[in-house]
Amino acid sequence: MARLLCFLLLLTSPALMGQDVVVQPVKLLSGSSNMMAPVVLDSVLYFSSDRKVDLFVNYLDQNDNQFYKLYQVPLKNKRPSAPASLLFPKGQPFHQAAITANPFDNTFLVTQSYYTTVQRARQSNRINPLTIVQMGRNAKGNGRAKAMALNMARGNNMAYPALTNDGETVFFVSDMQGGFGGSDLYFARKTSEGWSEPMNAGSVVNTPGQESFPFVAASGKIFFASSGRPDSEGMDLYYTYLTDKGFTLPVRLDSLYNSSADDFGVYFSHDEQWGYLCSNRNGKDQIYYFESLFPQFPVAEPFEEDNYCFTFYESSTENYDTLQFGFRWNFSDGTTSLGMEVDHCFDGPGQYKVSLDVFDKVSGDELFTVSDFDMDLMPKPQIRIAMPEIVKKGEAVYLEADASAVVDFEPVDYFWQIGEQVKLKGQVVAHVFPQAGSYVVQCGVVDANNQDNKVCTYREIVVVD
Repeated sequence: MARLLCFLLLLTSPALMGQDVVVQPVKLLSGSSNMMAPVVLDSVLYFSSDRKVDLFVNYLDQNDNQFYKLYQVPLKNKRPSAPASLLFPKGQPFHQAAITANPFDNTFLVTQSYYTTVQRARQSNRINPLTIVQMGRNAKGNGRAKAMALNMARGNNMAYPALTNDGETVFFVSDMQGGFGGSDLYFARKTSEGWSEPMNAGSVVNTPGQESFPFVAASGKIFFASSGRPDSEGMDLYYTYLTDKGFTLPVRLDSLYNSSADDFGVYFSHDEQWGYLCSNRNGKDQIYYFESLFPQFPVAEPFEEDNYCFTFYESSTENYDTLQFGFRWNFSDGTTSLGMEVDHCFDGPGQYKVSLDVFDKVSGDELFTVSDFDMDLMPKPQIRIAMPEIVKKGEAVYLEADASAVVDFEPVDYFWQIGEQVKLKGQVVAHVFPQAGSYVVQCGVVDANNQDNKVCTYREIVVVD
């Protein structure tokens, strides 16, 4: 149980500034207590800390550590705006930790110790395990706590609940038998009879190490911490999707979120532009605020395939006797076409010469040139987005951008927005669409020589079952 409560993080050093994300320490409580499991609900930041709460009575767990309690602090402009206070000041003396909220019944799902009184804990012959309970969001204590109806053997730890936006799926962590490591990620679905049997997320997600602290973003990404993946440095932050074909291969967050220390317990805002995370990169488990510096772009223009096909017509040819005279269009790409009006497609951009010659139909002799002009064909000044028009949900799709058609423009990088939530960076990016539907894929670039010079283009993609 104690080990499950030790995958935490926070900052008290100078801000870490990157090109895309700023990470700053958050001072929430006085002293040197550990803090973890941040989540924001209705402009309130909730978190857990092992700070001592009673000067006269002090309970310790079986490893002589302080128990974790839940705290709350109001936010203004995404930052704490008042001192933190206990969420349940009259709560039970043992662990009350990570929470999530059910948006449909005004309740919290709370991680807490199974036995909630000293007498019951002492009467038990086993360690007091972690469990998940449901509590009213206006509760003043734990008197109305109701055990979450998940069919699990008593004595197993069950912690860190995370609900999907529709409230139909809950993710949590457990060390029950049959898993892949010390603690695994599990999930259950809501049915007409309650919650389904807990299902292990499987070997795509779970490892021989520890998986913990799930969080479900509005985009459908399932963030979690893991210590057992090949690229893990201690506990690191990853995300996956749950599709009809199962979980996608987890993606490690970049070094602005993951340090060489333990990083875990992340919360992302609805647009995934800011949030809070935990880390012990400064020696203690502490909480950090982060915000994306993803640039804002003007209204995107629709992507248009460059068209180098034209209809050529010379009005003066109407004055010629078409029984005697013929007309030959000559193009500098080496092709010719006969007729007063012709259609012609050039291979691509470039400088071309076009001429119209009149010839004698009987002798075949060239008589004279009626028209002679140059054409300078340029691609539309837009970001070229290469991608399929139709993809299947749950399958990775690669998106590639090219800004070379924008004259005198040196892109700093390529910034993607997929739908309303997902933001990615890079000239070539991969994405998995977890749901069928029509999505807008937008790509923007900033000129390296003029930060105010921006170009943004979009295309639509259809995702099918």
